[in-house]
Amino acid sequence: MKVTNDLLSLRPLSKGPYKTGLPAGTLNALMPDVIHNQKNTRNKAERAPRRHEQAKEAVLNYIRLNRLVSGSRLPTEEVLCRHFGWGRNTIVRALNELAAEGTLNRIQGSGTYVASPVEAERTYRIAVSSRPWDEGDDFCGPLIAGLIEEASTNQVEIVSLCQPTPDLAELREMKVDGVITMWWFADDLRSLIELHEANIAVVGLAQRSRSHNLPLICTDNFAGMTEAVTHLLDHGHQRIAYTCMNLGNSDIIERLSAFYCTLARAGLSAEPGYLQMQVGNVDRNVPLFESWWCSMNPKPTAMVVDAPDALALFLALAHQGVRIPEDLSVVVMDDRSMWRHHWPPLTVMRQPSHELGRRGMVKLLAMLRGEDEGVPEILPVELIQRESVRAITSKDT
Repeated sequence: MKVTNDLLSLRPLSKGPYKTGLPAGTLNALMPDVIHNQKNTRNKAERAPRRHEQAKEAVLNYIRLNRLVSGSRLPTEEVLCRHFGWGRNTIVRALNELAAEGTLNRIQGSGTYVASPVEAERTYRIAVSSRPWDEGDDFCGPLIAGLIEEASTNQVEIVSLCQPTPDLAELREMKVDGVITMWWFADDLRSLIELHEANIAVVGLAQRSRSHNLPLICTDNFAGMTEAVTHLLDHGHQRIAYTCMNLGNSDIIERLSAFYCTLARAGLSAEPGYLQMQVGNVDRNVPLFESWWCSMNPKPTAMVVDAPDALALFLALAHQGVRIPEDLSVVVMDDRSMWRHHWPPLTVMRQPSHELGRRGMVKLLAMLRGEDEGVPEILPVELIQRESVRAITSKDT
């Protein structure tokens, strides 16, 4: 669109003030802004996609949507102009460039034909396998959200499977292109290996296997626990306890190994009584944690807590009159929305659950396109310091 600025058309009729009625020098003072605005307009036009390039993409989309094959005839230039709302020069240039690229044949006096098929964007059908209770969890919820958000930016149809170990025959019957599994327990590894060996594109999330080179994406729980214990050591703590879930998944195995290794590197030996494994009903675990606390002598000054056990533990400590952080410093593995509103706000090791889900979808799509060989990936965790850890003093030793 041609833009004419009326100020530029003004010319002095004589020396002195212009016939516009403006004082002398006013127009000259305005000219830099006018020129600047014109430059901005030109720059925007240069940055915007040229119209014939948009027309080319529109013609290609027309071919895809109408499923035109080699030899199919396109509508006339006049029809395309009316259809897209562009001028004839724009349409002609777009068609000529597509012909030069080998997509179209332009035959004078006959018309324009599809020379080579235009590949439509592939829609992938992806099965996401999880347990029914995963979706509302503070870890799984963001993970699933990351999966869905990445899928929405690609041509992906998600099929939800409420089972951790999808059946191979069922997947083939559903005609899925790939599978993302949220693998929580060691026994689930067998199913993942079967899918991998059956040439089903599969990505496992949240767990790690050191013995199998599988397309897994997990978080660095070993480094996370190392940082958590080091944070407590840096605050002077030497009597550190750990309450964890069972050893049925790699997260806990990695954390437990790092817990002992970090203490050993600091010249400390872990007290056997300072380790407690519990998972399950809060009401059932509260008396168990109370009994555990009473059995420890001397009492620990700090504790690392797996998130599923935290609420039951805090209730048990409250029943025993234990204050955080005055009597016990606490670091929780995994961040949950409630921990920042807890009093005191809890120091946590935050796992990038949203990014874990997003990367899972990115990796699976890259594998389907032949762009990724399925190499395992490990994402870092982050220490979020709040107010549940205090430095140890001479009175505490």
